[in-house]
Amino acid sequence: MARKSAYVDLKKTIVRDSQGRRITDEYIRKSLKESEEDIKQFYAGRPSLSEEGVTSPRVSVRLPVKLHKLAKQKAKQKGLSLSDLTRLALEKYLRAS
Repeated sequence: MARKSAYVDLKKTIVRDSQGRRITDEYIRKSLKESEEDIKQFYAGRPSLSEEGVTSPRVSVRLPVKLHKLAKQKAKQKGLSLSDLTRLALEKYLRAS
C-alpha cells in the first residue's frame, strides 16, 4: 500500500538524506534544479546542428510522392538519413547560386 504524502515543516523538523545531510528548503531547490538539468540531457531532443545550447530550426517540406521515394532511395544508397540528404542538397543548391 502506498504511503500518504505529509507536509513537513523543514524549519521545525530535522530530516536527513541517506548520507546524513540535513534536508532544507534550499537543499530541495538545489536538488530539483540539478534533476531538471539531468532530465534535459535525456529529453532535449537531437543534438544541435548549429552549436551547443542553440536549438536548430526545424523545417517541414511537402513533396510529391515520386520525389519523396527517389530521395529516400538516394539517401539509402549513400547511407544517409533523409534529413541529412535534404540538408546536403540544400547546402549544395545555395552554394551554387
